[in-house]
Amino acid sequence: LYREFRAGNTSTLANDQLRPETLFGAEAGADWIGEKRRFGFTAFRNDMGDLITNITLTTTPTLITRQRRNAASALSRGVEVNARQSWHDFTLDLSYLFAESRFSTLERIPQIPKHQGNAQLTYGTENTLVSMAVRSYSLQFEDDRNSLRLPGFASIQWQSRQRIRRSL
Repeated sequence: LYREFRAGNTSTLANDQLRPETLFGAEAGADWIGEKRRFGFTAFRNDMGDLITNITLTTTPTLITRQRRNAASALSRGVEVNARQSWHDFTLDLSYLFAESRFSTLERIPQIPKHQGNAQLTYGTENTLVSMAVRSYSLQFEDDRNSLRLPGFASIQWQSRQRIRRSL
């Protein structure tokens, strides 16, 4: 928080005047758990004060200068939903997160996508495990001015494991 650093063409200046962030938040949720399926829902609201973030001071074609500063207040609210279904040796896990996170000036908080999702299908027995997952994120912004867009993306994960012998 208190040292200068540079990443690519962005220089971030030190600031020894930072105040601690504050948070007043609430969340409520419910879970339904059955023998072969599970469902969870959580809603949240977080009111943040003196949020520490990188504030853009100047922008030129060759250098972006920022400084860590206490920003205006910010509000983050949203919902998270999780579901799991099992069939014999298969399990399907699904999750979704919606987070509306904005400064009081209405710009979105950098690097927080509104939508995130995950789906994972797993086959598992005593000796074998095969799993495939997809995780996705919607667009987000790199900066406090919401001028540098980071496009949404997805990643795919594959895992497999086979026991050949008891110790191998």
